Amino acid sequence: MSNANVSVSGPAEGDRRATGAGPETGRGGKGRWSAKRKASVVLELLRGADLESTSRKYGAAAATLSERRDAFLAGGAEALKLRRLRRQAAA
Repeated sequence: MSNANVSVSGPAEGDRRATGAGPETGRGGKGRWSAKRKASVVLELLRGADLESTSRKYGAAAATLSERRDAFLAGGAEALKLRRLRRQAAA
């Protein structure tokens, strides 16, 4: 049997390159981001990083990063409300 239809031009779709490069390189920031990576970038913004330069650094739209930052802050505020409600219920 022959493998005449097999392409040897490059890695299979979805394969990762063994370059040791971080996830922010290689694909121009495209693709799915893990929750850990999203949180890391949001925390970078909250620590005072410039939105536009962070957007360029990670290849993500400034609007997307801004939305993630707002969602992160809203989630934190909601968690604080839940704690207060739990304390009130326990009293």
